[in-house]
Order: sequence, then structure tokens, then C-alpha cells
Amino acid sequence: MADTLQTTDDRWTLSAIGVVAACLSAFGHEAFGHGGACLAAGGTVTLLTATHFSCEGGNILVDAAGPLMNLVLAVMALGILRGGAPRAPSTRWFLFLLGGINLCWFASEMVASPIVEHYDQAAIARQLGWPSVWRPVVLGLGLVLYFWTVRYARIVLRRDFAMGDRPTAVRRRFGVSHLAATIAFVIAGLCWAREPLSGALECFLTIGVAVAPLWFSLLPARSPAEPPIAPVARSVPWILCAVLFFAAFALLQGRGIGRLA
Repeated sequence: MADTLQTTDDRWTLSAIGVVAACLSAFGHEAFGHGGACLAAGGTVTLLTATHFSCEGGNILVDAAGPLMNLVLAVMALGILRGGAPRAPSTRWFLFLLGGINLCWFASEMVASPIVEHYDQAAIARQLGWPSVWRPVVLGLGLVLYFWTVRYARIVLRRDFAMGDRPTAVRRRFGVSHLAATIAFVIAGLCWAREPLSGALECFLTIGVAVAPLWFSLLPARSPAEPPIAPVARSVPWILCAVLFFAAFALLQGRGIGRLA
């Protein structure tokens, strides 16, 4: 049976879903997580961009709040998805991307923090005075989390195969959504007037590189039959939501908020 995804799956909608999932993940980590904790601690937000944050007068909870929000978003999204509702292919795909992006964001910071001193786990280690052994320990935990994320994502996707999504279709869907999310994020990073190239590079690493291990969950899987594809149809609401959400994200969080922006 010929693969009909190219004519039945709408790539504009797949792109829109990827953009919304990426921007929402960044909003959760930087604005709601770090920013909300900063304000709750009585501090002042001095820098808030797509991937950078700084707080004056905060505490250790401000550094922990960003990664914590990644975990909260991932648990919520994947929990709803595994619960079996909703059934719409576009919504299921959004929940999978939202969960996967946030788990990969969390794991990537654990892997990079032993090397990059301004990442959250490194900042927490300095404030708590952890011995230097924290670096290989956190690095190892990050790699384990990546491995678990790939395995768990594979389980989730196999469940989708039973509902009509073939492995080749899922790989193509992820490619379209991941590429759109990466491009949108890089554009948002370029909006940072103070350091556009640095912002774009960090955005590329956060989505383009950190989320790439999800590809391993999309390796060919044995399927006893070729069930009908459950297509992601053209959705004007998803496309409009992505346009409006990204415009607001790029102009506000992408451009930067605070006196250091």
C-alpha cells in the first residue's frame, strides 16, 4: 500500500503544532517557571528572553522553577495522552510534542550544566556548595533521562500505531514539526536586540539539538498490518493560534524583557 501521508497530512498544521509546542515550552520554563518564582520571591526580573533569564533578589527556588515547569508540562501532556483523550490526531500529536520537548529540555540542561556554568543545575550546585562530583553524577542522570525519554516516547507512539498511525507517517510528522519549531525558535532568538546571534544559537541548541534524540523513538517498528492512516487534517484554528502565539512570543519574550535585554 502506498504511503499517502503527503496528500492527507497537512504540513501547515503540523508546522503550527510544532511552533506552539516549542513556544509554550519556553514560556513555561522561562516566564512562568523562572519569572513566576522570581516575582514570588520578591525579586525583579532583569532579563527574560526565549532561552535566557536573570533575576535580581531571587533565591535558589528561582533556578529550580524553570526545570520543574518542564517536568510539570511533560507529565501533564503525556498523562493526558496516555489517558486516551482526546482522540483528534492533531491534539494527540501536540501533546506528544509538548511532553517530548519538555523532557528533552530538562535532560539537555542536566547534560550541559556540568560544562555550561550559567545553566540552572550549575547555578543550583554553586548555591548549595555541592562537591565537584555533582558534575559526572548530573551528566549521567541526564543521559539516563534521555534514554528513558526515548523509550517512553516509543511506547506512546506504538500505542498511536494501533490507532492508525504507521511508523513512516510518524517519522515524517516529527520531521515537519521539529523543523518548523526549530526555525521559529531561531527567528525568536534573532529578535533579541542585544545579542541576536547568541540568542539564535541558544534557541537552535534548545530545540534543534536538544530535542533531536526523540528521532530514536521513531525507528522502524514491526506492524502486523497496514492500518488506515489517521491524518492530521488542515486546521485553521491551529494555524492562526501558531501565528498569533509566535508573533507575541517573538515580540515580547524573543525581543527580551528587563533592563538587561
